[in-house]
Amino acid sequence: MEYSIEKKSASSGSLLKFEGALTIYVITDLKSELLKELNSAEGSLTIDFAGLEEIDTAGIQLLILLKEQARQIGVELVYSSHSPALLRVMDLYGLVGYFADFIRLNKKERAGYRFKYGVKKITNPA
Repeated sequence: MEYSIEKKSASSGSLLKFEGALTIYVITDLKSELLKELNSAEGSLTIDFAGLEEIDTAGIQLLILLKEQARQIGVELVYSSHSPALLRVMDLYGLVGYFADFIRLNKKERAGYRFKYGVKKITNPA
């Protein structure tokens, strides 16, 4: 499966609309392209994943790498419009809190995910 990226200007920075697969089969080319966009971003970069159809561990590793690179260079990187494929993998690996992006789901959609990790209050037994 292939991918496409459409670049748009947004009021708060750059916007990339991703469509297709984020898998090991395209990761080499995609990594170069996304790092170039990130390094040239002024202030912020948003990647819209509404069109993401498939993602594997290599894709998640790339998303983690991009977040780390963004932190190092001082660019706000936001992942938005999370597709069901992306949410399933983020939920599986417990990465919702790590990415810290706003996720908009209604009650019915949210029922399909756990999103429970990291919410229990830990008490110190005396």
